[in-house]
Amino acid sequence: NVPLFQNVITEEKHKPVVELMLAINVLGRPFAGPPEIPQDRLKVLQDAFRKACSDPELGKLAEKVERPIEYISGDEAVSLVKNLMTLPPEVLKSIKEAYGIQ
Repeated sequence: NVPLFQNVITEEKHKPVVELMLAINVLGRPFAGPPEIPQDRLKVLQDAFRKACSDPELGKLAEKVERPIEYISGDEAVSLVKNLMTLPPEVLKSIKEAYGIQ
């Protein structure tokens, strides 16, 4: 019965940091290709990855090792990364201070 941090931290000034933490959690361990990958190849790779993540046998194996697979599409991942790349300077400063980074 522990509340989710996004439900506890509700102040508007902290919203960008909450969104950052959620994005990092959702992205997990992303896969990426080169920036100039042809669209037809990208589609084949994305379709194959989506199908693999949806495979029941892989799902059973993931459960067995307690590493659930939570697929997000390439478009969703790109959107999350773009949001991360546009964090306001004061949010970046806050994050650096929290982690002791100069």
